Amino acid sequence: MMRASKTVLLAVLASTFALTSGLAQTRPHFGPMAGVSLARLHGIDDVSTGSRTGLVAGGFVDIPLGERLGFEPELLYVQKGARTDINGGLQSTLKLDYLQMPLLLKLLLPTASSTRVGPNFFAGPAIGFKVGCAVSSHQQNGPPMATNHSCTDGGPSVRSTDLSLVFGLGLDFRSLAIQARYDVGFGELQPDTRVRTNAWLFTLGWRF
Repeated sequence: MMRASKTVLLAVLASTFALTSGLAQTRPHFGPMAGVSLARLHGIDDVSTGSRTGLVAGGFVDIPLGERLGFEPELLYVQKGARTDINGGLQSTLKLDYLQMPLLLKLLLPTASSTRVGPNFFAGPAIGFKVGCAVSSHQQNGPPMATNHSCTDGGPSVRSTDLSLVFGLGLDFRSLAIQARYDVGFGELQPDTRVRTNAWLFTLGWRF
């Protein structure tokens, strides 16, 4: 019995040491990230739409889950929306700003041991909380005309949350993290419509 207890104790100590060593070698990383978004709306059939170029800024935490897996929660400020061209030369831009929380699962691709470049795939859900909504319009033909008003001043009624699926490619080069992702909404932008958000996001981050 004493010998068995010692064996179990040694096994527990060895496992604890191995786990501690593994965590020390694969510690979490965190840092800021920023970039640009090219946003559009889909589900609009009768209006010609273009992209709205906006800002992406925030931070991330990169948590290792194993040799090839990781979990990356993020908190981002993301500008979405779209530009629409209406008959008569009127161009209108819907400006939607969100505080977004993506929860991403990362798959790290194997590379040669001599390289410090780490390519990866990532995907996961994201929820965005609307922090801004405005519509700006200007006349392209004829007399110059420009307007800018918030959605609360007679503008479109937009839901306060935006649910989306995020997937993309990343490249970690030493402390630098480069990502390109597609953000496709699956929640309706307005009640009883098929209109949803989507955007390409290109970001650059720094891993501490």
